Amino acid sequence: MAEGLRPAQARAVKAPGSVAVVAGAGTGKTHMLAHRYLKHVRDGLDPLEIVAVTFTERAAAELRSRIRALLNAELPAGARARLTVESAQISTMHALAQRICKEFPEQAGVAPDFTILDDLEGGIWLTERIESALGDLPSALFDAVPYQSVRAALRALLADPITTDDAFARPPDGWGDMVNEAAAAARAELTQSPSWQAAADTVRSVMGADGDRRETTRREAIGALELLERGDFGAGLAQLAALSLVGGSKRAFPEGGFSVLGEAIKALREATRGALATGLVDLALGEADDGLAALLPLLQGAYMAIRARLEAEKNARRVLDFSDLEVHALRALTDAAVVDHYRARWRTLMVDEFQDTNAVQEKILDVLAATMTVTVVGDEKQSIYGFRGASSHVFDRYRARVVADGGDVVVLSETFRSHAGLTADLNATFAHVLGDAHQ
Repeated sequence: MAEGLRPAQARAVKAPGSVAVVAGAGTGKTHMLAHRYLKHVRDGLDPLEIVAVTFTERAAAELRSRIRALLNAELPAGARARLTVESAQISTMHALAQRICKEFPEQAGVAPDFTILDDLEGGIWLTERIESALGDLPSALFDAVPYQSVRAALRALLADPITTDDAFARPPDGWGDMVNEAAAAARAELTQSPSWQAAADTVRSVMGADGDRRETTRREAIGALELLERGDFGAGLAQLAALSLVGGSKRAFPEGGFSVLGEAIKALREATRGALATGLVDLALGEADDGLAALLPLLQGAYMAIRARLEAEKNARRVLDFSDLEVHALRALTDAAVVDHYRARWRTLMVDEFQDTNAVQEKILDVLAATMTVTVVGDEKQSIYGFRGASSHVFDRYRARVVADGGDVVVLSETFRSHAGLTADLNATFAHVLGDAHQ
């Protein structure tokens, strides 16, 4: 085992190809990433051929510091990597996007001397421009939708233009199929998970005496599961979500069966309630969707008009905000010569906090990673940037992609931030709440 590495960390570090690392809080992922970086260098790569990305400047600085210290400690004094690491791409996603835009401004569609609006300045600037542009929109839009709702909707659409353009390209006559597919996928994810299957097996096998309240609940749960199997998801999920564990006697069950059954029923109930809270398992088109379909041409026209106006003003001022950096970097990466340039320069991609990746960032990484060895580190439970369009499902997709390409998945489940007693209590509390996501 490499010095200072736990077995799971060492397995992630030594993975010969791509690897997806599921790393909960306090499990030593930065330590692992630094050693993984060292492994790539020892395998013959120069730091200038390695891209390491995380999602805050503080995290990027910490990762660079750890990598620098490790290279200095492990490599000879004259090793080239100890010098070139200072110029290596160890940065935030926005810094990576900025580099692409700066190196290929024409292909990115930006001014070569652009400057960047920070979050505060960019937010104020955008609010002012949207308020001004709203006054020029057709009155028919505001006859159908309140002013405040139009403003909020346009702001959300402008924040993620790639996803917005994709959404507008999908006509209303195809929404039904999309909704049905999303609902079916959510139901499959719920009912085919190992934790659900284990709980369902327990409910079917642990029987109590007739007339006992918990036995009655068990039979209600079995009835709900049968409804799901027949395709009646609405009734089945509603019945599972309403299950009660009040009452019942331990004497009515085989030894230990009362508690085991209770835990299984609770697991099914809480998983069902969590799934219903997402709105996907029972997703269906309604009257609101009919109204949106009728309103769509007006909303799309308003979005296109304001977007064009904002882009014209930004071009005139030669400024970009952080979202623009990503959009224009992706635009540059549609040019084959640009893609060839980076694929020739960079051989390995390492991405931390992958659960905070949004749709545009995912597309950028997709292009860059196509011919690279990839290390992605994430934990869906720590996804906190949903308000910026980030989705933990991106990490799920990449994890599946790594496996499909012959790579490995490693779970870091030992915490260095707590003691055994507290960890045991937390595990007991959250095992059923988090289901298959629990570590």
